Amino acid sequence: MSVLGSIKEVSRMLELPEEIVTKMLENALVEGYKKEFGEEYDNVSVKLDENSQKLEVFAIKKVVDKVRNPVLEISLDEAKKYSKDVGVGDQISVPIDISKFSRGALEAIKSSIFKQKTEIERDKVNSIFRNKIGEIITAKITNIRGKNIEVIIDLGNIKVDGILPYEHQMPEDHRIFSVGDTIKAVLIDIISPSSDEEKEDTKVKKKRQRESKLLLSRTTPEFIKKLFEQNIPEVSKGIVQVVAVGRIAGERSKVAVASKYQDVDPVGACIGVGGSRIAFVSREVSGEKIDVVLWSDDIVEFARNVFGRDAIHSVEDRGNEVILKVYDSYLSRVVGKKLINITLFEKMIGKSVKVISIDVEKESTGEPPIEIEEDMINENTYVDYLPFDRVILNKMKEKGLKTIGSLIENLDNLKDLGFTPSEIAHINGVINEYIEIEVEE
Repeated sequence: MSVLGSIKEVSRMLELPEEIVTKMLENALVEGYKKEFGEEYDNVSVKLDENSQKLEVFAIKKVVDKVRNPVLEISLDEAKKYSKDVGVGDQISVPIDISKFSRGALEAIKSSIFKQKTEIERDKVNSIFRNKIGEIITAKITNIRGKNIEVIIDLGNIKVDGILPYEHQMPEDHRIFSVGDTIKAVLIDIISPSSDEEKEDTKVKKKRQRESKLLLSRTTPEFIKKLFEQNIPEVSKGIVQVVAVGRIAGERSKVAVASKYQDVDPVGACIGVGGSRIAFVSREVSGEKIDVVLWSDDIVEFARNVFGRDAIHSVEDRGNEVILKVYDSYLSRVVGKKLINITLFEKMIGKSVKVISIDVEKESTGEPPIEIEEDMINENTYVDYLPFDRVILNKMKEKGLKTIGSLIENLDNLKDLGFTPSEIAHINGVINEYIEIEVEE
């Protein structure tokens, strides 16, 4: 790029407004002048030639009889070449031909221009995206470099590069996505360019990032929360609130929801008819299993909502730790494989959980332990086979909902059948936990 081009030419080349380009070139030419003659010299002036629309550089010099410092001084004879009315002691603007600058000075001019452009673009990116941190970004994959996925975010008037590091990807992302595909992720940070002060390390010059980049993630709990806001109308309207999310990306998420209105079932609203809504969210995260549970500020009530009322003997909140006493016959279902259910519960409440097994059957039933084989469940399976609350189970039978098939067919009518929001939430939670519902695309 020639720094001697007109303002219009440089403006078009840099894709920046002319007034900004003018200021950038002024700063760059001053830096080039100091690089050529010495950092201590400030006797430089940059002016715009109205005819050529080019910037011209002048050195402000004092007219003297005998020149001792040619950078600051000029002889009378030499000064008269630029002005006939000049005299000793006067100051005069002497034009400087920057094309005769040393290579180092010219490089300083170019470097200054690009540095200023980077700063302007960084500020622009920050102003647009700093308020979008925590929001979902849709990007186009431009490259898969090693384990990292590189993307571009196109807002029409601005295009910004982004990166989805390996540790922020779903386990299946490398298999599912290719260059040219669009991908959704949540914005977690803006990576600023490396500063010029971090240039060299002895003999090795490090390649420096020149522009701001967006750091994206598909593994954070916030991504699940934002997907709920995007795809579930009651959540986006604020009728249903996502209170807490526990997530192990690629394996399972538990989402605790609450409703602002008593007549709205928050769990049912998120799961949707036949599981359609939660299935759509699950597809966005490569089929990750998502459980929806009813939130309660009461830790005891919340634990029962999460793990089932029949399973919990008692809950004790000790501040930073929760003691969860579980009936032995339900222990394996409560903790889950590799303690996944306990881990997710800890993430939702922000406390560690200690599980204690109670080696007695519930006095009210005296029934043997329930061993649930999910592969054996079908539409003809009796509802007794699943761990519904005993009172709710009896109520379902009274309403004629004796099989899984009849229950699923009436999931959208439970309120009309006389079930309360908390009962509906419990039913939906068990269905979502144990039954895979196929939803037509």
